[in-house]
Amino acid sequence: MKKRILAGLSAAALATVFSGCSSVSMDVPFTSTDKVSECIKTDKDLAKVDAFISKINALPASQVEEYLAALPAPDITNSSEKRPVLRDAHARQNQLMAKQQKLGCEVKAKK
Repeated sequence: MKKRILAGLSAAALATVFSGCSSVSMDVPFTSTDKVSECIKTDKDLAKVDAFISKINALPASQVEEYLAALPAPDITNSSEKRPVLRDAHARQNQLMAKQQKLGCEVKAKK
């Protein structure tokens, strides 16, 4: 009888652990190394978006669609016309800048 009760309690405890239904939430503190790595990742993403905007601005409208088709994974926009592409890219740039401010990253001056 004791073995059945022990097995039942063990099974219930394991089900709770594996289902994620515990009343205790694990809050992992945001360390400074995490912040630095997030800042570096955000800086790289921002540089990528800046380069993308420069490239799109330099292209004539008729070549934007071909340029976007040649990209391996267009993660900045889903549009194919120049004006919506630039709008999406500037929106992504603004999101990344807001993320930089939220994290408290050092903002590098543009040259």
